[in-house]
Amino acid sequence: TDKSGCVTASELYKLGVQQKESMTYEECQETPTCGMSTAEAKMAIQAMDRDKSSKIDFNEFKEYVVLKAVFDTFDKDNSGYLDEDELCAALELMGKSLSEDECKLAVMLSVDSDEDGKVSFREFRDILTTAPASTGSAGLF
Repeated sequence: TDKSGCVTASELYKLGVQQKESMTYEECQETPTCGMSTAEAKMAIQAMDRDKSSKIDFNEFKEYVVLKAVFDTFDKDNSGYLDEDELCAALELMGKSLSEDECKLAVMLSVDSDEDGKVSFREFRDILTTAPASTGSAGLF
């Protein structure tokens, strides 16, 4: 709202309040920002804020939306995580054919940074956006 070209958690929260006041219940249920609490707004900004500026610009928002759509496509069971099979299937669709052992050792160990046996959206985003473009993580992406 300050015309800076960036969105802060405070601005996102205010948008949610405005939406809740102006939308029907059904519309609000389908709008992720509608009625968002200040804590939810802060978490949303943190999820998209790649440069740690406490605000998001258009490029950060666009990157988040695109990568989230890709992640959700591969998350076949809608768990919010990619398990080994889903991640290997994603790699196969990207033209990387790996054996089960290669997938487990090379991919899960390099992508699954918290070693919980599944890949969160944050881990997926981080590996795709921080890996060198020419080789990716261990040459997998």
